Amino acid sequence: MGDTDWSGVRERVESLRARPGHERRFGADLHGFTLAPALGDGDLADLEAWLGVELPADYRRFLTQVAAGGAGPDYGINTVRRIADGDGWRWHGDCGDLTDVARLGLPFLVERPFGELLDELDEREPRPEDFTDETAFKEATWSWQDRMWEIVAVPEFSQGAIYLVDEGCNRRYWLVVSGPAAGTVWYDSSCDWADMNPVENDAGEPMGFGEWYLDWLDSTERYLALWPNGGCGPIGPQPPFGEDLLSCRTDTS
Repeated sequence: MGDTDWSGVRERVESLRARPGHERRFGADLHGFTLAPALGDGDLADLEAWLGVELPADYRRFLTQVAAGGAGPDYGINTVRRIADGDGWRWHGDCGDLTDVARLGLPFLVERPFGELLDELDEREPRPEDFTDETAFKEATWSWQDRMWEIVAVPEFSQGAIYLVDEGCNRRYWLVVSGPAAGTVWYDSSCDWADMNPVENDAGEPMGFGEWYLDWLDSTERYLALWPNGGCGPIGPQPPFGEDLLSCRTDTS
């Protein structure tokens, strides 16, 4: 992690706008394969001084050599910008303010208690057959759901990480900044009452930001190459990484 070659990446991403069928790639309707301007070295230094942490090496170079955000997996990389008419910086995107800047320097929890807590609570989900009164069942269900949200809403759940990408339906990707997992990307499906988990490559190893982003770019280029004229590619969500994209290829025999 940390040694990604970013040369030519901006050009590769932006060239996808001209590819037939590009609008079919999930999330493209929002990011449009456009990228924000990159940060200058002075901007990066100011950002890290304001955050009080040094960002992971791959992400630092992405910010200065490629873009401050924009096109990327799903709905794109949240763009970091100075706060207009104010002091500091902010990540822009759907719920971009979920990053807890005050806790960014604290170690991200690798040994995580949340999955076990959620599993235990899941076993206690109210069942309608246990109630004779519909109102009582609804109230018990609401209380149970509130307890679920309380588990994943504690500050420790995402401390030491930047909320990077919105997948939709409250599913997200985070970039770990502090602690032993710094530099890795984690998938957050807490909306499904599940804990975060590291994103892994085909070898079962945690993916750093650079490997994860380039995997998306490579798979998107392959995806669009299969349908040079728009073809049969699905308009809805598609698995962005490691999928056999030939499954929907039209018969060329």
